[in-house]
Amino acid sequence: MRYFVIEGIDRSGKTTQHNLLRKKMKGITLQQVQQQTMESKYCDSVIFINEPGGTKFGNQIRNLLLHADIKLSERTAFLLFLAQRAEIFAQITMLPNIVISDRSLISGIAYSNFDIMQSLQFNLFASQYTLPEKIVFLEISQDELQKRLYTQNLDNIEKKGIAHLLQIQDRFKTVLKTISNLSVSPNTHDITSHHKNKTQHLFNHNSHKRTPSILVLNSSLCINELHHRIYNFFFESP
Repeated sequence: MRYFVIEGIDRSGKTTQHNLLRKKMKGITLQQVQQQTMESKYCDSVIFINEPGGTKFGNQIRNLLLHADIKLSERTAFLLFLAQRAEIFAQITMLPNIVISDRSLISGIAYSNFDIMQSLQFNLFASQYTLPEKIVFLEISQDELQKRLYTQNLDNIEKKGIAHLLQIQDRFKTVLKTISNLSVSPNTHDITSHHKNKTQHLFNHNSHKRTPSILVLNSSLCINELHHRIYNFFFESP
């Protein structure tokens, strides 16, 4: 599996770009793969997933977290996000396809208020110690966010307001910086942080390093320009 993700706060345009890529690539969903028991015609297809969601279980969690009129503790919500992520990776890790996700463990860390390194360890466990190979982060300005928030119906997270979302965006940047200083061995699941010129072995000793490539884009660029840059980053760049 090759694993690419599109990230950003709510209303940054990531879902729009995810859908454009899916249309261009004639992508399939994880449910389609499951229904066809991975027939040969799907082996070269690009799989598109969204978080929370992607599976029947994940879609139920999505509705519970984002739309249901139920107040959950932050710890409970965090664990539910982890549960749906674990179910996705239980189904995609061994696939030969490219998988492109709308959100990932990066959102799982950024939207929580827990310690970033502690959150990272839980999220890596849920994702079977898989970091994205390529990450697109769509950054949005306060003015643009304000325009987009007041033109559509809001989910439970968006109802918390602009200041809250901009704080999450700042945390996204910290998470991305942390991940850019991180390497994971795909064979041994060893995790190493190289933050501030110090090498911290978070689990054991690292033998093979793999660090994600990150592309940061201004989400106020026109939709087609963003689409072109994201496509080139995922499929044209090494």
